[in-house]
Amino acid sequence: APPNGVVGSTYSHAINVTGTPVIGVSVSGLPPGLVFNAAAGKITGVPTLAGTYNGTIVAQNAFAPNAVQPFRIVITNPPLAIVTGTLPPINGGDTVHVPVVAEGGIPPYRFDVLSGQLPPGLAFDPSGFLNGVPTLPGVYTFTARVTDSVGTQATKSYTITIDKGTPLFSFDIVPNPAVAGQAIVATATLSGGAGVAAGSVQVWVAHSDERCPVIAGEAPVAAKTLTSALGAGSQVKFTFGDL
Repeated sequence: APPNGVVGSTYSHAINVTGTPVIGVSVSGLPPGLVFNAAAGKITGVPTLAGTYNGTIVAQNAFAPNAVQPFRIVITNPPLAIVTGTLPPINGGDTVHVPVVAEGGIPPYRFDVLSGQLPPGLAFDPSGFLNGVPTLPGVYTFTARVTDSVGTQATKSYTITIDKGTPLFSFDIVPNPAVAGQAIVATATLSGGAGVAAGSVQVWVAHSDERCPVIAGEAPVAAKTLTSALGAGSQVKFTFGDL
């Protein structure tokens, strides 16, 4: 009798007949994705739908009666499993959108974290993506869980490394060039680092015969200066309206 099969897996089964030639063979009731190749005498293909399928093999020649063999083929879905092997190292401050992939079972899938700890700033959404911006370097271990549409579950443990990010400081002036009497907005931005920015940004404006100090106490020092704290937003703006 033809063997059982698995959705997505190659299937091949030879049908052997004996008797007085010429013998013709026909097969009915095959699962979707399988066909009978009369020239080769084989049932072949890739099953596409799980289920139980009842069919019949009929062999006939010039002499009655025909030979009839009923069969039952059970096609099952492959076992549910999370197939993503490892997660890549991530730099603190980087935007993360990393997939965790499952196969088998009966889709659709729903993902969650069964145990362990995700890096601060990251979340694992039900569609299987690790999203967010990590804020604290370190090594974190957690167990991901997938549940298919009939409640079957599978798990896999991961270790993910968050490397310390390299902070980048940028400074923009708008408009540039400007005209006398026009307000100037200077924007200082800190990006790429891990954690919440702290400290302050100080902007000096040097007129003729002045200089912006590189070392505290240098002279002649610019008289016009603005200072602002650099907080969670990692960006501060300064407006000069009297240049």
